[in-house]
Amino acid sequence: GTLGVTDYAQGKMGEMVHADLPSPGDEVTAGSVVVGLETLHALGQVYSPVDGKILATNTALQDRASLVNRSPEEDGWMCKIQVSGSLPAGLMCRSAYDALVLEDDTAGSR
Repeated sequence: GTLGVTDYAQGKMGEMVHADLPSPGDEVTAGSVVVGLETLHALGQVYSPVDGKILATNTALQDRASLVNRSPEEDGWMCKIQVSGSLPAGLMCRSAYDALVLEDDTAGSR
């Protein structure tokens, strides 16, 4: 699968200035930090949702981390992971994530 952040997440983080990407061949475990992000105001981390091996990284982010802001779900992808084993219980599908974001936005506007 492809790992990155959503448009909602990048909007909350702010302008990306650096992405510390893993190397192809690296093994990852569910819940481990895979990508380090630096914005103008903070540091962030992206965690692997699965166990697996890094197949590829988006090397364009090394020179243009701002791709995460401009096109987070297309050009701003971070890495591709070959999943090993089964998917963890509780992994959220896109529609559940969108409902959670809507709930968060609604609660924040109260």
